[in-house]
Amino acid sequence: MQIHTHLPCSEEAYEQGQETSTVSLEDGLRPSGAAGLSPFAGVVVVATMFGRVLRHLHRPDAEDADDKANSEFWKRHRNIDNMLLSTALYLPPHLRLPAVSPNPNTVYLHMCLHASSISLHQVALSKAEKNQLSLDLIAESSVRCFTAAAEITRIMRMIAHTNLEAVSLPSYLLPQGSI
Repeated sequence: MQIHTHLPCSEEAYEQGQETSTVSLEDGLRPSGAAGLSPFAGVVVVATMFGRVLRHLHRPDAEDADDKANSEFWKRHRNIDNMLLSTALYLPPHLRLPAVSPNPNTVYLHMCLHASSISLHQVALSKAEKNQLSLDLIAESSVRCFTAAAEITRIMRMIAHTNLEAVSLPSYLLPQGSI
């Protein structure tokens, strides 16, 4: 919440020493800022989102009341859920899976995005059931958990045969015969 920095540039620009303008973390969290993200910047954005999910779940505010559907807790829940959904929706083509050659940061970005969704909705599901809130809320969180878990499974199957170490290291750093 207090970090106001610009996100990392692409690895190519970094390796070639090219000065590149990048978006701020604040802009990267908006749908319009997703287009300018490098794979590593995408990891920074989803790590920030994951931190917000954890803060939301484990450090409630004094006025949070999870037993009322229109409380600050549920408003913040919907806000974070919308942020996760819009990030996934507005990722640029170079950060979408499946990619021709999966970048480990892109894979990690997607895994964290879906893990954040599962974390958010597992707690929501538990609180909604405990407080006997709307069946629609319970069903929605159940579906979101199942969908995110299915996506993680799909990604794991997609990369199971890929040596991500070989993808992320320059060939001159790899041991002979590892590719």
